[in-house]
Amino acid sequence: MAFFICSNCGYGSASWMGRCPNCAAWSSFKEKKDFQEKNLEEETIELKTMSLDKIRADSLRRLSTNIYEVDRVLG
Repeated sequence: MAFFICSNCGYGSASWMGRCPNCAAWSSFKEKKDFQEKNLEEETIELKTMSLDKIRADSLRRLSTNIYEVDRVLG
């Protein structure tokens, strides 16, 4: 699989582009020869379910938006 990187800003794309959408440089994409696709199956982590009644509401630190109504609605 080919992968192209903008030599100006480092933006990556699966296909060559004439103009970089990130920095607007023309003809700056160079093919990366040693690119290998990541196997997502190797990077999976095991998650465990938790019953909602075991979650303590006071254990979560909440961030304030400094907007009373928003804080009240979001908890």
